[in-house]
Amino acid sequence: MSTRGAAVLTAPGHGDEDDRAVPSRIESLSRIERIAAGPGWKSAAVDVAGRLFTWGAAQFEGRLDIPNGFGYAMDQTTECQPTPKRVDALSQDRVVGVAFGDSFTLAMTDDGTVFSFGCSRYGELGHGSLNRELPRQIEALLQMGQRFVGVAAGERHALALTKEGGLYGWGDRDANSHGRQESTPCRVAARIGQRIKLVDAQAGASCAVTEKSELFT
Repeated sequence: MSTRGAAVLTAPGHGDEDDRAVPSRIESLSRIERIAAGPGWKSAAVDVAGRLFTWGAAQFEGRLDIPNGFGYAMDQTTECQPTPKRVDALSQDRVVGVAFGDSFTLAMTDDGTVFSFGCSRYGELGHGSLNRELPRQIEALLQMGQRFVGVAAGERHALALTKEGGLYGWGDRDANSHGRQESTPCRVAARIGQRIKLVDAQAGASCAVTEKSELFT
């Protein structure tokens, strides 16, 4: 089924606007190590060299003038990036993690630095309330002197996991564990009392697995 002639909602990365009922290889990508798919019809892939590629629908809530979380500037008349495009702003970095929120993206590099880009209506970028079209380091995390080893994104909130098992959250209230909107990262309440080894998020929920393999949500 084709979406031509209608609002572009899907972009499988094959250079067209057709839906696909069976898996089809994206010929322009190879040696992929990490992938991410998010709400808003966006996708990302990281190859063995640490290069980040993104693609999908460029509009957010029907608007083309809001940063869409792709990490590169797009013509505001463009509704879709139909093929994977490298995020050149991170060409000097080796990306080892990526996560999509509703209208934003997190990228983590091999030195433990966390970048964010996209729309920040709820503080989900961690830079205050400013939107970012291109990736920018989250300064508040950088100043903590921590090495981060994992990132996760819900619809409007974000999480970052440190090498020592600490967890930081920011963004929309409730989902970030602080019960209020936070535009800069804050340490998640230490109710768990254990080192965290794995974290994930989706919509308005967060999950964490501890060093004892216990699951908290």
